[in-house]
Amino acid sequence: SKQLKGFQYSGELSNKEELIAAYLRSDVLVVPSHSEGMPNVILEAMASGLAIAATDVGAVTALVNGENGWIIPGTAPDDIHHVLRNIINCSKHEIAERKMNSVRKVSSQFTWEKIGTETLDFVTTICK
Repeated sequence: SKQLKGFQYSGELSNKEELIAAYLRSDVLVVPSHSEGMPNVILEAMASGLAIAATDVGAVTALVNGENGWIIPGTAPDDIHHVLRNIINCSKHEIAERKMNSVRKVSSQFTWEKIGTETLDFVTTICK
């Protein structure tokens, strides 16, 4: 693993235990993707209590906002660097607040029960 100013790059994590261990030792998940749908890794990290920094692609903004993380406006290195610099300069209190907001958001909006109910309601409406 490579560590640089409070950030640690873990590389590809190939099994569940490695992923869980990474979530437990982290405060922020950084997802600088060029293309995504609605990334499970973001939902998992939110449920594990991490703040999120992610590029504005796919449905990322349905998951991440200024309350639980940071939106990286583009995929250029300068865009990513600017957001990482902001994260480094955040207080522990601000990071903790965003982490708590991640858990709140995922537990109120993205549980299987909530998604199942919304899907069933949608299908029922369309079929009428």
